[in-house]
Amino acid sequence: MLLAIWSAPIDEDVDTINVYRSTAAAGPWGLVVSLASRDGYGNWITHYEDDGAPPAAYYRAEFLKNGLVVEASRARAGEVPYAVTPQMVSDQMQGIDLLRVSATMAQRMIKWAVEVTQRRIRMNLSSTTAIKEAYGPEVYRQILGAKAGTKIQLRHWPVIAVDKVYYRIRSALQATQDNELTNLDILIENHDAASGYNHGQVSLWPRATSMSALFAGLTLTSHFHQYAVAILFSYRHGWTSWPPAIEELITELATAALMEVAGEAGTAGLSSRSVDGYAETYTASATTTVFSARRIWYEQHVKEITKLYKKPLWA
Repeated sequence: MLLAIWSAPIDEDVDTINVYRSTAAAGPWGLVVSLASRDGYGNWITHYEDDGAPPAAYYRAEFLKNGLVVEASRARAGEVPYAVTPQMVSDQMQGIDLLRVSATMAQRMIKWAVEVTQRRIRMNLSSTTAIKEAYGPEVYRQILGAKAGTKIQLRHWPVIAVDKVYYRIRSALQATQDNELTNLDILIENHDAASGYNHGQVSLWPRATSMSALFAGLTLTSHFHQYAVAILFSYRHGWTSWPPAIEELITELATAALMEVAGEAGTAGLSSRSVDGYAETYTASATTTVFSARRIWYEQHVKEITKLYKKPLWA
């Protein structure tokens, strides 16, 4: 699926948006869908989730009034959507005038929220590969020594899969070389039933590894073998799908940021409003908006969810 994004039209009377797709920025263009110009809240529709898209595509939108094209957007490459979409963010912002809060802005805030969250919880919210991550003597003993089969704590989690394991022998008598350890039984351990992800622990059992073959040509005694060997892991970690709590965290963080933009634009300094007799109250601060209370609640909720998923510093 790709995400088509365009800016809101200038003409306030546009009633229909035709979305076109092409494999090249210059076309040719094929009609994908025809949409009403506004959603149920009266806000401009500025994105479309294209389930039938090829791996890469460009999109442009034509804006129609009474069946006639009055404007068109420029071609833009489709984006791979996150688990949180601009629509989810706009749904979270009910009751706020979003006429100029476009999907482009929402998607930018979602990207920001993902980056902030990854730093806060010290885990990746997408699949990431660690290449030849090196570990010392203790891990050597947990694979090829007396502790073979015990749990090994990797530096990143959740672990998706361990792709390859290598050993590297440091010796003045031969060039440093990375050799793949084959014939290993690998098990990803410590799955957390509550959160649905593991804590980066794996167990490895060698099935047919010859110690004499590993150290052929070396003059070290077996006692020093463990100090001459580094174990290297290439493995995939992060989330391929987000837990519901992480989806909510990203949605609320992006929503809080957008609410501040939308609220400041329309009600900067406005702290209260009365209908009967019509009275407004302004504070000295232009950062106060009538949406501040809900935005603050979102930010507090985000902190609570972050605590549940934050990886400790010692990991």
